[in-house]
Amino acid sequence: MSQLSELVTEYQRTGRKRHELRERIALIVYNYPQGRRFFEEDDAGDFLLYFQPRIDRIIRRFHDQGNRFEAYLGTNLRYQLHSYVQRKQRAKLRHYAGNLDLIWEGVGPELLLNEATPQYAEQRPDFDARAAEQRSRRVFGMHRPAETEDRVNDPHSRRLLLLGMKAADYLEPHHLEKLAILTGYRYEYLFQCWTELRERTFCRRRRLALLQHRRNRAYLQLRCLEIQMSASNDEKTRQRYVRQTQLQRERLRAVVALIERVPRTPTNRDLSAVLGIPKGSIDSGLYALRGALCEIETSQKAAPYVE
Repeated sequence: MSQLSELVTEYQRTGRKRHELRERIALIVYNYPQGRRFFEEDDAGDFLLYFQPRIDRIIRRFHDQGNRFEAYLGTNLRYQLHSYVQRKQRAKLRHYAGNLDLIWEGVGPELLLNEATPQYAEQRPDFDARAAEQRSRRVFGMHRPAETEDRVNDPHSRRLLLLGMKAADYLEPHHLEKLAILTGYRYEYLFQCWTELRERTFCRRRRLALLQHRRNRAYLQLRCLEIQMSASNDEKTRQRYVRQTQLQRERLRAVVALIERVPRTPTNRDLSAVLGIPKGSIDSGLYALRGALCEIETSQKAAPYVE
C-alpha cells in the first residue's frame, strides 16, 4: 500500500490529518493537466478550482480492495479533465457566437447579442409640460380640461387616457405624472389603473420573458452548430451537424411563433375591466386616435422641408 493510500485509510478510520491529505491531493490535481495537449499554465489553477469540491467525496468513496488510491484518483482525474475540456470549449464557442451580429428583428448590425436592449429603453429628452400640452392640442384637438375629479366625459382626454394605459407595461410612475398633466385625470386614479393593468398582464410578461430566453438560447445553439459545421472536414460529422442545425432552426421558428402570439400590451378587454368603459367605446376611440395620428404623420411627410 502506498503512503497516500495509508493516509487516506487512516483518515477514514480516525478523521485525522485531513488538511495534510487535501494538500497532497490538491498538488496532484494541480500538476495533472501540465504537459498535456491544448493546456496552458493557467489551466492548472482553473482545473484545480473545478475539481476542488470533489476531493472530499473521492476520499469518502475510496475502498481499499488491493488497488492504490493513486489509481482511483487518476481514473477520476481523467474523467473530470475530459468534462472540463468540453465545458471550456463550449464556453469559448458560446462567447464567440454571442458576440456575432444580430440577424433578426431589424436590429442594426453594429449591435451585439449581449448589448441588445428594447427600443423603449432609450434615453428620452426632459419633459416639457407646455410643449407637450401644445402637441396634445394639435394632435388630439383637445384643450387642458378644468381641475375636476371626473373627466371621463371628455372624449379627447379619454382617448389619450386609453393610449397611455395601452402602454402600461412600459410606463413608470413619473410617466403617470406627465400623463396626468396632459389629460387632467388625477394621479391617484391613473396610478390605481396602472397597477391593476400591470397585475393583469404579469403572467403574460413572465411568459414573454421565458420565451425570449428560450429564443436566445436556441439562437445561440444554432450559431454554435453552424460554427462547428463550418470547421468540420469529415462528411459524416457535417451531415450530423446539418441535421442538428435543421432541428434547431425548427425550434427557433416555433419559439418565435409563440412570442408573436403573446400580447405586448393590455388588451381592450383589460382596459374595459379596469377603466369601466365599454369595450366598443375603447375599440372605436383607439381606432379614431390612430387614424388621426396617421393623417398627421402623412401631412408632415408631405410638407416641404424648411431649415
